[in-house]
Amino acid sequence: YYASGLINHKKGFFNTAIQNLLAADAIINNSQVTNKRLKGSIYSEIAATYNDLNNYKKAKEYILKSIEYSTKINNLHSVNFAQITHGKIESKFENYKNAVTILEKAGNYFYELGDIGYASVCDFNLGIANYHLSNFSKSIYHLNKSIGFAAKSNSVDNHALTLTYLAKNYIKLNKIEEAKKNIELAKSLVKNKKDFPFYTAILYTEIDYFKKINNYPKAFDLITSKDSIEKIIAQKSNIVNLNELEAKYQTEKKEQQIKLLSTKNELAQKQKYIYIGLLGLFVLIGGSLFYSYRNKIKTAQKLKELNELKS
Repeated sequence: YYASGLINHKKGFFNTAIQNLLAADAIINNSQVTNKRLKGSIYSEIAATYNDLNNYKKAKEYILKSIEYSTKINNLHSVNFAQITHGKIESKFENYKNAVTILEKAGNYFYELGDIGYASVCDFNLGIANYHLSNFSKSIYHLNKSIGFAAKSNSVDNHALTLTYLAKNYIKLNKIEEAKKNIELAKSLVKNKKDFPFYTAILYTEIDYFKKINNYPKAFDLITSKDSIEKIIAQKSNIVNLNELEAKYQTEKKEQQIKLLSTKNELAQKQKYIYIGLLGLFVLIGGSLFYSYRNKIKTAQKLKELNELKS
């Protein structure tokens, strides 16, 4: 169930993923699981999925469960990994000060551990949160720290988004040429992914850039392009939702077919036992009648012999 939850989350089947992950948690609660980390990981994944469903209350509930459980089993790595998700949740729902506090602590832990990957994730999200707090210099500092890892790990999406937020900061600081350079590089990285949501983030930034240099005709053209892409993204999202419903329907249909087949097999087995029982009963009755008839014949024979002796 946990693996299915991860797969469905990646596919964008968020509601199905939640059902899978809750089922995994229920199984763990009713069994002796040797992998103590798994429960905390499930809680963290549930939180991340609720975050994608824009359900702050549930996302917050489960990420705190993950942190509490991982703390209880004294697993600092899992605690700080969950704190990254916690920071993302707070940032998404515009609690940027909370996000900064959470992500700074997690980032320090991973840097001390020498885990540059997770430390860079913290820096990336700190860059976003600080940008929204108008701490532009801090935002640039964290984004520049994270960009090297994004480039080395071939994470094109994160690399492009990092460049986009750098451009946003430079626009605010009136560093127009720096902004332009980062926008162009971001667009070049994802030129074949124009129907993905993060591409519109680049266009929003480019629109702000052209407004900043008073090129309103170009800004207007980009707004038209952005609107067209957002329609395509919305259509893709609807298709994903329909695919999720279809997958759910097919799964339920198969489960019903399995239950029906199982019921038929059970019924056939019961009928088999009934037929065997009836056959046995008929044999007993037949045998009883046979012995009764044979005894009557013997009795009649003895009576005949007795009468002959008397006569």
